[in-house]
Amino acid sequence: MNRLFIMGNGFDLAHGLPTSYQSFIDWYLLESTKEFATSGNYEDPLMSIYFRYGGNSPLGLDKVDYGTGFYWLKTLTQHNRITVGFNSTILENTLEKIEKYNWVDIEEEYFQLLSLQKTNPEEVINLNSELVFLKSKLIEYINSIDIKVSNSNSDLLDILFERINEEELLLPHEKEGDVAINYHFLNFNYTNTLQENYAIHSYVERAEINFIHGNNQDNIVFGYGDEKDEKFKAFEEIKNNDLFKHVKSFDYLKSSNYSKVTKFIDADYFQGYILGHSCGLSDRTLLSQIFEHEKCVSIKLFYHQKEDGSNNFTDLTYDLSRHFSDKVLMRKKVVTFDLCAPLPQCIEAVSYTHLTLPTTPYV
Repeated sequence: MNRLFIMGNGFDLAHGLPTSYQSFIDWYLLESTKEFATSGNYEDPLMSIYFRYGGNSPLGLDKVDYGTGFYWLKTLTQHNRITVGFNSTILENTLEKIEKYNWVDIEEEYFQLLSLQKTNPEEVINLNSELVFLKSKLIEYINSIDIKVSNSNSDLLDILFERINEEELLLPHEKEGDVAINYHFLNFNYTNTLQENYAIHSYVERAEINFIHGNNQDNIVFGYGDEKDEKFKAFEEIKNNDLFKHVKSFDYLKSSNYSKVTKFIDADYFQGYILGHSCGLSDRTLLSQIFEHEKCVSIKLFYHQKEDGSNNFTDLTYDLSRHFSDKVLMRKKVVTFDLCAPLPQCIEAVSYTHLTLPTTPYV
């Protein structure tokens, strides 16, 4: 019996790392505001900030370090001498989702916009250019984060290497109480928080950490990966290869990471442990392959326990079900709530400043 860990952004957030898309956008807005404060003008492929009538800022923008990017964007858009203009629907939609839901999936926003513009070659090229720019800024941001933490949690190690519980398995296992033989950490994050803070290989030799989306280098996998969506199937009928520029499945072919996880799940029966991954649709092609695999004998969710006593276990099962074409099989494989556990939190919950943009901010 092997064990496959599916690690998402919630794992980093549990360690206090500001790795959400919301934190990234906040940093981007703050860096843009800083440049505007220095030069009196800012422009990139997504947005521009400038004085309508020239002159210097009366806002004390030399103190931008004391506020969030969202705060400064709101301040700038409300000032009658400053114009904030957006040249990107992706950015506008992202800001709207953050304001409304306090959460956003940039990859999903890109895919939905691409599906609307699929028959317009010029707009497809523009969307791809916007995503490439966001990708470059995301790499810059990830490289700026210190992933060493001082508050790692020994409870996490207990979860990773807990003994096999036959009650959790779809198929009986002849070695109840044993530990798993091989461990594969399928890391959807761009950071190496696990190894940097827990030294996994000092606890077990047969463990592989797989950066399926790359890590903080010059290139990462950033796009969409839901080839089961009807919108994607419509792309295949259009003779425009630009529609596939940011499909994850094609990016996976550029490294051996995808083949590594495929070989792992083909090799032997395995348990799936979900640690901080939302099971969103932007990774559906790969996750469906894993969850519906004949050798996957259980899927165990480590949910987020909220301060008010509630948790997101049920929401995770909703999202998980979208990766199964056979819903009966899904109910057989998912470990019941009483046998699951919260993902250990090494920090207190992080709160974010809402954007609360004015009704007509773009003048």
